[in-house]
Amino acid sequence: MRRPSLVLPLVLVACSSSPSVPDAAPADRALAERAADRAAAELRRDLAPDQPRPPARWETVPGASLSLIDHTVTALANGDVLIVGGATDDGTGTGVYHAQKKAYRFLADQGTLVDAGELKTARSRHRAVLLADGRVAVLGGEDDTDYLGSVEIYDPAKPAAAAWGEAAPMPSTLVGFNAIRLAGGEVLVTGGTFNGIDSLTTVLLFKPDGTWKLPLGTLLESRRHHASVLLANGRVIVSGGMTGAEKMGTGTYRSSMEIYDPTSGAFTPAKSMATPRAGHNMLLLADGRVLIVGGNCGFGCTVAGHLIFDPSSDTLTPISHPGGTGVVEVALLVPGLGAVLFAEKSFLFASSGGEAWAALPPMAAPRYKLRAALVKDGSVLVAGGLLEGAAKVTHATLVERLYP
Repeated sequence: MRRPSLVLPLVLVACSSSPSVPDAAPADRALAERAADRAAAELRRDLAPDQPRPPARWETVPGASLSLIDHTVTALANGDVLIVGGATDDGTGTGVYHAQKKAYRFLADQGTLVDAGELKTARSRHRAVLLADGRVAVLGGEDDTDYLGSVEIYDPAKPAAAAWGEAAPMPSTLVGFNAIRLAGGEVLVTGGTFNGIDSLTTVLLFKPDGTWKLPLGTLLESRRHHASVLLANGRVIVSGGMTGAEKMGTGTYRSSMEIYDPTSGAFTPAKSMATPRAGHNMLLLADGRVLIVGGNCGFGCTVAGHLIFDPSSDTLTPISHPGGTGVVEVALLVPGLGAVLFAEKSFLFASSGGEAWAALPPMAAPRYKLRAALVKDGSVLVAGGLLEGAAKVTHATLVERLYP
């Protein structure tokens, strides 16, 4: 935790060295230097990750009220957060949802949400990827009538009215796919569906110049609603997913995993999970292992088992479940702490010195279909979602900030 009072002595010392201020006596200079050294040492100690942290807390972002599901929340290179698209209901209570064009930017330094322009095409269930140059690519998804293959690019350096542009569209309309930026800057797009029933083995590469190319290989199994993560060695692990119709549990759920090598373009099989799952999360931990959490296995079926995958040995190890029954919507790695999971409650997972869960304070209202991203100060911004009450499902309008 940074204490503002520690910064003041450093600023005063810097000001005292200005040419417009007469030189201080040697004794005074030495005293000031020692004070600055003590302040700097205290600041370093205060920011050290092994120091006690204040109690975790939630804060509501003032003036922020977003009624959204199936949107994206992306951390920008400067520590701000971009919220794009999604769907909201029409207010009639009939469960009819409409895709949105609006984008918002959370300014980390000011703690406020501001306008970030509009997409050309309203969309939900899309993917958003931070590119190597700091822009954000928004890919595919669906509007109110059809699936989309268009791609739009957000440039955070431009004013909101001019921040959005178009790139080359995907070769096909697509939802339910995954998109991950590789170490070389290209974006790997895997799987998905173009009709809501048939999952694909298709693999695409979005290049930094805004064009597309086909890699050498394809997925070993067709998948949508799968999970994927970039490993420390630059490869990508892909797990689970499903094919077939989604309603009433008639789809086929996957337990297999496979690894993509960007050098060869080929996929090779990895260890399979014991329980088939889709809609789950994978998160690269600081030690190079991968946390696999939650998911669903059919209509009304939620996977409670969590796993650790070790790519160095191709092994899967079951770990304890923190509690709660909701599908894990978001998993984030908070530097110096571990993984933070959001389901019906929020939990903290510590991966160093043994696997252990710790409960964080609950959100203002437990909800699902939320989205979240890490802010540069180590807090987590959570936006949108649905509240499920005894009588009806309603939109959560709060934008909250967790200080873990």
